[in-house]
Amino acid sequence: MYSENHSYNTGVTRSCHRLTIFYHYVFLFIFRYYVLSDPRLKAEHYSSISK
Repeated sequence: MYSENHSYNTGVTRSCHRLTIFYHYVFLFIFRYYVLSDPRLKAEHYSSISK
């Protein structure tokens, strides 16, 4: 019973981790799209990176 419960917990953790990665990529995609859609923001963004 303990081993079953343990595997269940690791499965839940793994799915949560996958969800976190998924949301991270979605956030990055939206952020990049937003930055690229605003030329002034884009310029500031690249100048801050090049520093």
